[in-house]
Amino acid sequence: ALGALLLFPACSEQGTRSLSDTEYWRVRFSHGEGIDTVVAQGRAAVPLLNTLLADSNENVVQFAAMAAQQIGPEAAGTVPAMVNALVRYPNQAYVTQALKTMKDDAVQHLVPLLADGDAELQKQAVLALNGIGSPAASALEPLLRIAEDTSAPTELRKEALVTLGSIGEEAISAIPRINEIAVKEDALRQSAAMANKRLKYAKRVREKGGDR
Repeated sequence: ALGALLLFPACSEQGTRSLSDTEYWRVRFSHGEGIDTVVAQGRAAVPLLNTLLADSNENVVQFAAMAAQQIGPEAAGTVPAMVNALVRYPNQAYVTQALKTMKDDAVQHLVPLLADGDAELQKQAVLALNGIGSPAASALEPLLRIAEDTSAPTELRKEALVTLGSIGEEAISAIPRINEIAVKEDALRQSAAMANKRLKYAKRVREKGGDR
C-alpha cells in the first residue's frame, strides 16, 4: 500500500495522496496547488482531471484545464469534459488555451459550438480552432457562416475570418467568399485581408509544390 501511495507524491507537507483521492485534489486545485504533481503523472491523470473539469468551482476547472494543457496530447481524453466546461464557463480562457493543445482531438467537439446561440461560447470555440490550424479544416463552412452573418457581433466575425486564414491550404476555396465580405463591409476588411494573405500564400505554396 505504501508503494502505491509513493507513486503519487504531493508537493506539500500535507502528505502523499493517490490520484483517486478526488476530494483531496479538488481542494488543492481550488487553491491553485498540486498541479505540477498531477501533471507529472501524464495520461494517468486524465480520470482525475475529467472529474475536476466537471466541478462546480470555477477555480478547480481552471486549474484542471491548465494541468491538461501542460500534459498536452496525452491528455486528449479530457477534451469532452473541457468542452462541457467551456459551455458552463464561456469566458474561461484557460479551457480555450488547453483545447488548442489537443489539436485534431478537439476539432470534432469544437465545431458544433460554432452553431451555438451564445456569441461568447462561439468566440471561444473560434479562438481554440485558430490555435489548431490546418487540422481544423472541417470547421471551414461553419466559420464562413459566422463571418457572413450580419447579425453576429463584429468581433466574432473578425475572429472567424482570422481563423479561416489559419487553416491554410484546406481553406483556399473560401477566398471568393472572404473577398465578398471585404467588399461589402469596411469593418471586416482588415481581418478579411489578413485571412486572404495567408490563404493566397498557401495557394502559391501548393502550386509550386513546396512545403507548407
